Amino acid sequence: MMILCAEDTEINPIVSGYRRPIPILFGILWAALLVCGPTLAAQQKINWNKLDRYARNVTYSGQSIDELVHQVTQPAKNDLERARLLFIWTSAHLQYDATGPTTEATWEARQPLTIISRGKGVCWDFATVFQTLCQHSAIPCHRISGYARTDWSAPAPEQPNHAWNVFRIGDSWYLADPTWQSGTNEGTDVFEQITGYTYFCTPPEAFVLSHLPEHPMYQLMTCPVSLEEFRQVPDIDFLKTREICDPPYVYRDTIQKMSALTASERALQMQSGIYRYAPSTINRKYLNQAIVDKGIEWQNEGDKWFDDGKYTLADSCYAQAIDQFEQIPEPLSTLYDWQVKAIGLTWFNRGMTCLKTGTAGCSQHFQQAWELLKTFRDDPLLRPVISFLSQRNE
Repeated sequence: MMILCAEDTEINPIVSGYRRPIPILFGILWAALLVCGPTLAAQQKINWNKLDRYARNVTYSGQSIDELVHQVTQPAKNDLERARLLFIWTSAHLQYDATGPTTEATWEARQPLTIISRGKGVCWDFATVFQTLCQHSAIPCHRISGYARTDWSAPAPEQPNHAWNVFRIGDSWYLADPTWQSGTNEGTDVFEQITGYTYFCTPPEAFVLSHLPEHPMYQLMTCPVSLEEFRQVPDIDFLKTREICDPPYVYRDTIQKMSALTASERALQMQSGIYRYAPSTINRKYLNQAIVDKGIEWQNEGDKWFDDGKYTLADSCYAQAIDQFEQIPEPLSTLYDWQVKAIGLTWFNRGMTCLKTGTAGCSQHFQQAWELLKTFRDDPLLRPVISFLSQRNE
């Protein structure tokens, strides 16, 4: 059997069988599966009370993530305890802000120290802070997004609506949701603390009933649940009655290899997997954007060689960028204008390297650039390029 890893592109169909789901109280299932993953559960049932009290009592008003991590993790004897302290600190010291102003959704407002200083945010902010604190404690941690469901009588969300984390201790990955650990607003402006549940090291089989990540590898399950299955509102027997599937990948290996990629390549691989898992219009748009970002990376490299007068190397980079862009299906209406402009400028730059090196095909490059850029005649930043192209193509 072929084992797929991060660099592979296909995800095998997920075959499953299940009985008609019967809605149950999620707390019952949670109580039945309330352990810290199969590996840790086999060792002991951990009592976190003492560490949790310490983490909740730590106050911090400084400006250093490293200093905060050191202060919070002082009682820890191992990585698992460090992760728990950071998790509880995050959930206890951030308040969910369901009615916050949209102006906070800016780059500066989303920086970890800004979120910590503000003391409130949405799920993305909770997950960002926990990810950052873990990473500064040498604990690999990812922020992931996906579909979350709190009402089992209502349909599952059509679009991703939540963010949480996966983190690694030793060779094993675990799930955590600092937002849900913090509390809930239960549809009101009042945020209520929940004390009966834990969303730290939750078993994947329990977590997947309420949290479905956009990319299936982050389910941490050998046989991932499909989006269609998630929307069936599974009951407690759901996973027991599924048929055995052919694993589409080894998720531990896949996550590790994905982590080793460059930022643009990782984004491209991630969005490719997300689109194959849920081939919606919005996911196609995000995939196209990831393709453009990777192509722009090649374009920028080509610009550096062009400025150095190494036109052959520049042309090679522009060709790589265009190969990326041509993976986007026509029409390009799913792209932002600035992305279309970037593609057009890459064709233009390749035409210029063609002139510099005296090779054939320059007119074709300029024609491609003109077709993409002529609708942006009024853009003052493109005026010199538009003037050049219009003289050649009109």
